[in-house]
Amino acid sequence: MHFDWYDIDTITPEFVTHWHALGLVASTPNIYLMPEFMLPAVRCLEADKRPQLAALWSADRSALIGLGVFNAVAPSWRFPYPRLSAVKSKHSFQSGVLLRAGIDAESVDLFIAGLFEGSCRAVRINELREDSIVHRQLQESAQRRGLRWFVDARYERAGVKLGDNARWREHISRSRHRRLQSARARLAKLGKVEFRIVQGADVSDANVEAFLRLEAMGWKSGSALLAKSEDTRFFREMTRACRERGLIFFCELLLDGKPIASTSNFSINGSGFAFKVGNDPNYAKFSPGYLVEYASLQSFMKGCPDVREMESGSQAGSYIEVLWPERIPMVSGHLVWGALPAAYATIKQRVKSARWSIARG
Repeated sequence: MHFDWYDIDTITPEFVTHWHALGLVASTPNIYLMPEFMLPAVRCLEADKRPQLAALWSADRSALIGLGVFNAVAPSWRFPYPRLSAVKSKHSFQSGVLLRAGIDAESVDLFIAGLFEGSCRAVRINELREDSIVHRQLQESAQRRGLRWFVDARYERAGVKLGDNARWREHISRSRHRRLQSARARLAKLGKVEFRIVQGADVSDANVEAFLRLEAMGWKSGSALLAKSEDTRFFREMTRACRERGLIFFCELLLDGKPIASTSNFSINGSGFAFKVGNDPNYAKFSPGYLVEYASLQSFMKGCPDVREMESGSQAGSYIEVLWPERIPMVSGHLVWGALPAAYATIKQRVKSARWSIARG
C-alpha cells in the first residue's frame, strides 16, 4: 500500500474518478466528503486556504483505500503544536474521512500513520457520527497506535429511519397529524396542491432556481445561499455535479404548479442527507415548511425506495425533531500524538470542563 499527499488544486480527473468510487464503497457514506460536494466547496468557500488530500492506495495503485481532506493549522496559544483539521465548509454538516468498507486494521493504521508523518501532532475532526463504522475504525486505530482522543463537543442530531415499520408515524402526535392534514386541506382551497420528489438527472435548472428563490425568502434572506455570490456559485456547481451522479434530490410542495416549499437532499447507498429547506412566507399560515417535510415522510417509500435512513444535518433543538424521531450522536474532537501535546490537551479539556461546571452553577 502507498500513502501520498496531494494539493487539491492539482488532482487529475482520473484521481477524482477513484475518489468517487471510494465514496460509493466507504464504510460510512458521507456526501460532504464526496468530490461532487467537496470540490465546489473548496473552490467557492475555502478559496483563502490550500487544503491537501491524504490518500492511501492499494498495493498496485488501482484503487483508493482511504482519503481525507485537511487544512494545516499552525501552532497557536489554543494548541501550540502543528496539527491538521479535516475540512468542513460552512455548508458541510459532517467532516471525517473515507475508508473503504472491509479494509483490515493494518490499512487503517497505515492511513493514520500517514497523517502523523512529519511535525503533525493532532488531527481535528469536527462533526462526526459517533455511531458510525468510521468512528469506530478511527478509535480502534488510535488505541493500537497510542493516540489519545479528546472530545470537544457532543450533541444529538435528528434523523429518521424509513420503511414499513418506521417510527415517525407514532412519533408525530395525533394532534400534529390532524393539524398538518387540515393545513393541506385549507391550502387546497386556494388551488391544486401537489407534492413531488425530483431525483438525479431529472433535477432541472428550474428545480435548482426555485429552491434558491424559496430558501432566500423570509427571515433567512440574510444568510441564504443567494445572499453571497460565492454561496450561490457553490450551490449551482455542486448540484450540477451531484445530479450527474444521481446523488441529489429535491422534495417540492406545489400550488397550481408553482413550488411554495422545497428541500434539497442527498443520498448515497441507502443513506440520506437532508441539506437545506426553503418556503414561501406568503403561505406561512399553512406551514408549508412542515407540509413539505410531512409529505416527504409519506412519500419516501415510493419516491426514494432505496433510502433507508435520513439524517437532518441540524443542531439539537431543530424544528425537525417533532417529525423525525431518531437521535444521531455527533461528536467533535482531536486525535493527539505525543506526551506533551496530550498533556496540553488534557489540561485544556479540564479547564473547559471546569468552566462548564461554573456556568451551570
